[in-house]
Amino acid sequence: RDSFGIRFASDRFKIGPLLGKGGQARVYLAKETRTQRRVALKILRPRRRSGRSVERFGREANLLRRSAGPGVVRLLAAGSWQRAPLLVLEYVRGSNLRALLEQQERLCWRKKARLLKKAFEVVARVHARGVIHRDLKPENFLVDSEGEVTLIDFGLARRRLDPLQITRAGFVVGTPSFTSPERFAGMPASPCSDVFALGVTTYEVLTGRRLFRGKTHDALIKDVIFGEPPRIEGLPQPLWDVLARALSKSAGERYASARDLSDAWSRARLVSVAPRRRRSRVASYVH
Repeated sequence: RDSFGIRFASDRFKIGPLLGKGGQARVYLAKETRTQRRVALKILRPRRRSGRSVERFGREANLLRRSAGPGVVRLLAAGSWQRAPLLVLEYVRGSNLRALLEQQERLCWRKKARLLKKAFEVVARVHARGVIHRDLKPENFLVDSEGEVTLIDFGLARRRLDPLQITRAGFVVGTPSFTSPERFAGMPASPCSDVFALGVTTYEVLTGRRLFRGKTHDALIKDVIFGEPPRIEGLPQPLWDVLARALSKSAGERYASARDLSDAWSRARLVSVAPRRRRSRVASYVH
C-alpha cells in the first residue's frame, strides 16, 4: 500500500532542532500542535522526493510496522506534510551507544555487557519477524535514562530473502566498517551479516575505539576482510570467545542469528561473573 497517501495539515507539527541526517533524509525533533506530544520527524531530502527513494521510504515504514515491539522505535504515522514524504516516529530521549560511552568512559565491562545483551535481544526479535537491519552500529542504538535500548533507522532494512537486496560484487549499502566480508563479494545480507555488525559494535563498545580503521575506502574494506581483531585486555575468556565467533570472517562460522548470539552471550556472562560472586559470598562469611 501507499504509505504516503495521508496528507497532514500544514500546521500539524512545529519543527524543532535537527536530530540527525543521512543521504536520504533528515530527522527533526518536533511537537504535534494539537496534543503537544514530542515526536521525531524523518523527512526525505528534497532531491529524494520521487521514484525509488520514495519507494524505499515506504518500505522502511512497512518494515517498522512488521518489526514493531519492545526495543524498536515506534512508527506513529506515515504520510505527506508540506509536500514532503515523512515518517512520524516516537521520540526516544537518550544518547546513542557511542555518545553514551564517550560520556561515561569508565563504565566497566559488566555494565557494557548488560547493555549489549539488551541490544542483541532487540535484534533477535527483529530477526524473528523476518527482517534484516543491514546497518547495525552504535549510533543506531539509543539508550534512555532507564538503561533501556531502542533500535532506530530501518532505512536500509530488508525482509529476509528479498531479491531486491542483492547487490553486485564490490558494491554494498550500509556502513563499510560494519559490513560483513561476504557482502563485499556480492552475497546478499542475512541474519549472520547482522551478527557480524553486532560483533563490531560489541568490540567498539567494550574498547571505546574503532575496530577497522583503514585510511581509504579500499584500505578499510581490506581491513574488514583480512584484519584480525586484537584481544581485549581484561575481558573474560568466555565473552571473548563469543565475540570472536561473531566476528568470524566466514559467515558459516558465525552465529546464525542474533538469537543465537544473545543466548551465547548470556551463558558467557553467567560463567564470567559467577566466580566473583562466589568469592564475595566466601568473603562475607570470613568477615
